[in-house]
Amino acid sequence: MVREDIYQELYLAITELPEDCREIFWLCFQGRNNKEIAEILSLPEKDVRACKREAIYRLKSRLGGLFFWLQIMRIV
Repeated sequence: MVREDIYQELYLAITELPEDCREIFWLCFQGRNNKEIAEILSLPEKDVRACKREAIYRLKSRLGGLFFWLQIMRIV
């Protein structure tokens, strides 16, 4: 699988996340920390952390072994 295919799979998996988790994950993916995300979305930090956990769980389930390679490549 080439890098472009990996990014496409990741993008598709992210678009399948619930809207709130997807928005939080995109902000995280852009390098924002929990505090910044909470301020941007007017949410408590604990909700941001919970949504990030949920997103990672769903991405691991959806992507399987590919999630491992994304971590090695420092994409996720």
